[in-house]
Amino acid sequence: MQGNVQSIDYMDTRSRWISKDYKNLPPGSYEVYAFADYDDRIKESNEDDNYSSKVTFTIQDTNLTAQSIELLSKDRKPVQFLTKGEEYVAKVIYQNTGETTVNEHQVSLESGNSTLSTVSVGKLAPGSKRTTYIDFSPVKSGKQLFTAFVDSKDDIRESNEDDNKVSTNIHVNTKPEITISYTPAEVYEGDKVNVCIVPTDEDNDPLKVTIEMDKRSTGYKQVHSQTGVKSGQKICYVIDKAEVGKYSFKGTVDDGYNDAEATISFNAQPLTIRGEVNHTATWLKRHLESGNDPSEFYSGEKFILIAHTTKYPISNLTVKMDAKQEKGSSYTPTINIKPTNTGKHEGEHEDPSLLEPGTTLKSGPVTFEFKVVYQNGVVKTDKVTVQIIGDVYDLFKLHRKY
Repeated sequence: MQGNVQSIDYMDTRSRWISKDYKNLPPGSYEVYAFADYDDRIKESNEDDNYSSKVTFTIQDTNLTAQSIELLSKDRKPVQFLTKGEEYVAKVIYQNTGETTVNEHQVSLESGNSTLSTVSVGKLAPGSKRTTYIDFSPVKSGKQLFTAFVDSKDDIRESNEDDNKVSTNIHVNTKPEITISYTPAEVYEGDKVNVCIVPTDEDNDPLKVTIEMDKRSTGYKQVHSQTGVKSGQKICYVIDKAEVGKYSFKGTVDDGYNDAEATISFNAQPLTIRGEVNHTATWLKRHLESGNDPSEFYSGEKFILIAHTTKYPISNLTVKMDAKQEKGSSYTPTINIKPTNTGKHEGEHEDPSLLEPGTTLKSGPVTFEFKVVYQNGVVKTDKVTVQIIGDVYDLFKLHRKY
């Protein structure tokens, strides 16, 4: 080890102390001695006494060596791949391969040009190994290099600064997503229903999708499966004619690494009809004054026909009357009722022939069958029975008696 120190104007016979600093010496043993007039500028009477005695010292080795890295799940189990944004643990093993105890330092996990996480650790004795766990979440997808960096802040001066890192490659996946929907927004029995899923995958992996249906709480059953689906591709399952009750659907997407699911439910509502056969206000008053029941009618009076239906588009609405005339003939006219959009539809039937002798309605039951044909093809009926108790002349004769 050599270093030169110059001194000038040294004219007297006194002793002088001269110091020399050496920095960043590598580990090892060193011998140091002084050599005066090393370049022989001065003519001396004795050129053999210019050397001092030797001083010996040793610089001990200080070094941390990264040995292994393993990426684990949050519960510290091995994984075959990572999912972007989820939490994992890096298991890092390193050793103090030097001869001195190292002070507190830091261990970091890096990926690409980013530091994902850093932990502070305590002193480590020479020859000792340490296992450190670093929590992290991957931020980029694809094949990624993860590097553990021991003494990442360079707090320790080491003999070898090139063995502080250890790396591993692993695939990072972006979890796919899926949405599920159905049309129409309100479902009624007999409707054609489209249940559609749209899977998306940021990595554009080929996708496998499935659709499962639980019809009226009978349990989920697979109704559709498809592979090689592209991100953003719409896949639909069709119910040709919905039945009354609850439907639940589950859509699943799998990109070969992760899967995701979405669910949706709806109730297919019933389409209904309820009929009423009423009197006009005038005839109702007459019947009440005569002590008759509202379900009792006279042949020849006007029938007020009211249909109550589900608020749903209607193709056709009719009422068919089924009665017997006095001469025994069947009387079966069909009355058309104009549909409204309120769910309540009103019509009427009045036939002058029902006042004529022989063609009046025979006393007894008369049936009115209300029939609605909804636009989706569903047909609903309702029967209402009233009683014929005579004809209108009987009522007038009754009044004449009083």
